Amino acid sequence: MLRFENITVRAGGRVLVDDVSFDVAPGEVVALVGPNGSGKSTLLRTAYRALRPASGSVHLGGRDVWRSPVRFVGRTTGVVAQTTPSDFPLTVADVVLLGRAAHKGMFDADNETDAMLVIAALDAVDMSDHADRDFARLSGGERQRVLVAQALAGEPSVLLFDEPTNHLDLRHRLALMRVIRDRAQTALVALHDLDLAARFCDRIAVMSAGRLWGIGTPEEIVTPALLSEIYGVDAEILRHPRDDSPMVVPL
Repeated sequence: MLRFENITVRAGGRVLVDDVSFDVAPGEVVALVGPNGSGKSTLLRTAYRALRPASGSVHLGGRDVWRSPVRFVGRTTGVVAQTTPSDFPLTVADVVLLGRAAHKGMFDADNETDAMLVIAALDAVDMSDHADRDFARLSGGERQRVLVAQALAGEPSVLLFDEPTNHLDLRHRLALMRVIRDRAQTALVALHDLDLAARFCDRIAVMSAGRLWGIGTPEEIVTPALLSEIYGVDAEILRHPRDDSPMVVPL
């Protein structure tokens, strides 16, 4: 289980995240949504030790993230941050192999298991044919898929993805969400696309002005009231013809 307990983050005299608490159950995929500046990325960063909260705690499997070794967090979580280096002087396969680092000692050589996991991760994001290409020469969408593969290669029990569908075309947006869904790993995924959140996630947590506005099933959360109050948009909610998930139609 991933648990946020009364998380508050301050910076420059401002409260960026204000007393946020909720759980992500084992095997559950939860979308984290909200307008720009609502605190989604800030909250995620507290879970993978990139930003220490002013108060509150984050627990992974019952262990306090900020009182546990860095290696524990590295082995437990697979992270795709919103801002990542794009000029690695490495091949695609080598970038994905970095996802195995937390599982190895300083002088441990790469082995057959590492190689198999890299191949499987690249296959999952449709990048197997690009393993030998220079990472820095990829398009933005291709780089994003490689970074997702890097996170998957570490065999994490929890995925923490911040806008993983950025730069992706429609086909690969859907494919990536299916990968997250089919792997059945505990996942917290920051998204702007409410339709994707409703179709692929078990629950949706809504952030607004640093606070948790609400959390519930897609049917409970994706409503005209949400669109009006949180996003300032008038919309109707239709049903997906294949799986009956809510679909947003702005007016």
